Amino acid sequence: MPIARLLLIASLLAATSPSDVLAAIYSEAVVEVALNGQADAQSFIVRRSDDGHLLLREDDLTTLRLRPGVAAAVEIQGIRYIDLATDPRFQLAIDEAAQRATITAAPEMFIPTQRHSVASTLPDVSPAAPRRIPEL
Repeated sequence: MPIARLLLIASLLAATSPSDVLAAIYSEAVVEVALNGQADAQSFIVRRSDDGHLLLREDDLTTLRLRPGVAAAVEIQGIRYIDLATDPRFQLAIDEAAQRATITAAPEMFIPTQRHSVASTLPDVSPAAPRRIPEL
């Protein structure tokens, strides 16, 4: 290969940021995501690779009630994505034809549900006094 061509390839590679390289590896797609067999699947913009990796935006973990920081993070063009395949507590199946991903997550991967109760502003109900019903 001529030296001029090698220098051209090297300069192109040097001009390309690591984020742009990752953007080329992980293509953007809209995928319907079902979590733990729930019927209410939601659509998300994700990044996918040819080898089956599915990256969710870090912000979307909250929507799915999944804990942040549980799997490897990848930054692509300024957006942090999470590769759930890097954590064995997640199982992932992708239906290519339906553009649907089914994620099975272990219970400890979820953010605990918190209930917030507020003191009632309704007055207490007084018990009814027994009374005699007249006969007809």
